[in-house]
Amino acid sequence: MEPNDREGRRLRTKPRTRTGSFWPKLVLMLAPILVLEGVLALTEPLWNQASEYAPDFVLERQGGLLEIQSRLLERAGTEEGILASERMYAWDPVLFWKLRPNLSIAARNYLVPEEWGISTPFHISTNEAGLRAGDHGAGAGDATSDGARGSKAGDLTPPDAPTIVCMGNSCTFGWGVEADETYSSHLEEIMRSRSGRRDIRVVNAGTPGYTTFQGRRFLEQRLPAATDASGSRGASRSAHDLYGAGTIDYAVFSYGFNDSRKATRSDAALAESQRTLLHRTTKLLERLRTYRFLRSVLPENAVPRNRDRETPRVSPEEYGANLRALIKAARARDIVPVVLTLVMPREYNEAARAAAASEGALLVDPVPTLVSLQSNVAEEAVPAPFRTYHDKARGNDPRMLFFADPVHLNSFGNWIVATRLAEALGSVDPSLMMQ
Repeated sequence: MEPNDREGRRLRTKPRTRTGSFWPKLVLMLAPILVLEGVLALTEPLWNQASEYAPDFVLERQGGLLEIQSRLLERAGTEEGILASERMYAWDPVLFWKLRPNLSIAARNYLVPEEWGISTPFHISTNEAGLRAGDHGAGAGDATSDGARGSKAGDLTPPDAPTIVCMGNSCTFGWGVEADETYSSHLEEIMRSRSGRRDIRVVNAGTPGYTTFQGRRFLEQRLPAATDASGSRGASRSAHDLYGAGTIDYAVFSYGFNDSRKATRSDAALAESQRTLLHRTTKLLERLRTYRFLRSVLPENAVPRNRDRETPRVSPEEYGANLRALIKAARARDIVPVVLTLVMPREYNEAARAAAASEGALLVDPVPTLVSLQSNVAEEAVPAPFRTYHDKARGNDPRMLFFADPVHLNSFGNWIVATRLAEALGSVDPSLMMQ
């Protein structure tokens, strides 16, 4: 063979690759990270001081709560009870956040103005479904046949027992009050008393900070539409995953306050961004202590927020559309929808009224009653269990008659709301309010 041929063959032959050297190099590259992860795991209590509190993401979207938490931490450090209630949140890829299941903590309402001069401790419990419950169950306001207050999720409820689900934000959840002081608990007590039916159930499905955007997703997640035996679209009314067994007959929707709160991105834009590769990569990195450590030592607010570019989490137009969608989704499940308007800006109140009118849904607006009574009520007109609120309001802030803080209702305010709801539901189904 000629020398030129041998040279040409050598040039045409591909060089062999040494694949055996790849894995040792990869291990060598990852070794420092693995060592650092081990060190950070041992020292995490020293640098991860804020892990027990709500993620900034949750509080930032609740309009001002992040700043309040920062001020409280500066003033009180990590004193137990100051921010204990913020440990109730868990991340959710669909709802953004949700309540932790099987929770039991003692909390204090840090939203009460200092000039009111009152301390308002309250207890927060959740059941296995992640919904608010009393110390002995759902926190119903009266005793059941076995002597326990309320019922635990999972207890058997008669299939024909009327069940009402109250979906909403912290006003429905009952921020600052006990479970048996929420309007859902008062409603259950009133309807059981007036109808004589001890099997009526009212479910508190409120979550602090929720908007109609999250409410729609909550309904779809907890009450999925189903098909019947014939294969056609039917009604999925089972309340088992929410509150024992039984069926859901009524759904009360009460949103608006958080819809109007401003954030750097709307709820819809946030949901869209969570579908991106960057967000998914970030969620994977958050599992690494190295990433969380770097986040903890880097200066906060490195990129200042431009408040001029903040937007409502849900615009009034989107709010109306979401309410209409909730009403339609309830009817598709053979559930009677009820729109309850509480604390919210005027344009959202008007949008709620328009949505209820356009869909023919029942509308309950107790705010005019609260405003009227707040300025004119006499002590003798206040039911005896609530007269302490009249004493607090007299000569002080008149809001103290009905409010636990400037936004959330106290037990008396929730009782007023419950009586209005009971009257409205009784007008639809008189059997619920038979004397």
